[in-house]
Amino acid sequence: MPKYFMHLPGSGSNPIYWRRRQSFAGIPIHINMNLLSVSLRDSPGTVPPSFRLVPRVGYNVGSGIGNITIQPRVVTDGTNFHELPIGPRLKNFLDYPIGEMNRMNLRPPFYDTTLGVGDSGGGWFRDNNDDSAWHGGFDVARGPDRSLFKVCAAARGTILAISSRDNAPLVLEHKVGRRSFLTIYQHLNLRRTRLRVGQTIGRGEELARISDAPSVPHLHFMVAAQSAIVSRGSPRLAIPAWFAIDAFGVYDFYLRRTNRQTYNYLPDVSPNSWSARIQGAVHPIQWTSQPLSSMM
Repeated sequence: MPKYFMHLPGSGSNPIYWRRRQSFAGIPIHINMNLLSVSLRDSPGTVPPSFRLVPRVGYNVGSGIGNITIQPRVVTDGTNFHELPIGPRLKNFLDYPIGEMNRMNLRPPFYDTTLGVGDSGGGWFRDNNDDSAWHGGFDVARGPDRSLFKVCAAARGTILAISSRDNAPLVLEHKVGRRSFLTIYQHLNLRRTRLRVGQTIGRGEELARISDAPSVPHLHFMVAAQSAIVSRGSPRLAIPAWFAIDAFGVYDFYLRRTNRQTYNYLPDVSPNSWSARIQGAVHPIQWTSQPLSSMM
């Protein structure tokens, strides 16, 4: 079952209903499917007999809204916890984050074809028993030669934010018609970069190499789309917010990672990890050409 709304940590711990928002070069990104569902005005749905919705929980949205109370899409009978199915509006947003007629047309954010997205701690949802389990992106590890590989733009866009230092993020904004989306590149060496906010970057244009900072030799790649969060009280304000979305369409973590029928991440084998099929991928339309398989 997809873990959209809840993560169950180790025995005896409380459920986790989201990960707190993150900031990349000053741009807040929400990693919270409960909040996204509320912003899209999906109702929690039908509560099964003998179950009840878990208590409402406070969340600091920031962005001029501050604290609001959210109803997680989770039910309990006092002992067991279950997620409710995602609503139709959230499903449509996850399938078509920039509109049903629009495509992100992404390319892989690197040149080295031996690279891939590992499923050991680096996928959309990590096998952790804490708040960081909801990863919100994908980690691209170094290849067989262990080199600090070059990172490039996944689509043509404009630099929205950048931190000119080592182990730093860069955020690109991309326009598709009247809609926008972001791509986020974390753990870059930007100490001597000449890139600046407002600069136009072409698809596939080099951004930087990954950082050689200890324990961080990888690219953390994210995609974010926009939805409006409505403030409580008066006046009620609809403030656009960026939400991490999964451009690969995976959204799952399966414990039996060696069984390709039941695990849902890109294989971490090399060479040519990107030519292998993703089990369960549903968003190949977001890529210029399907970089993950010639079979799909």
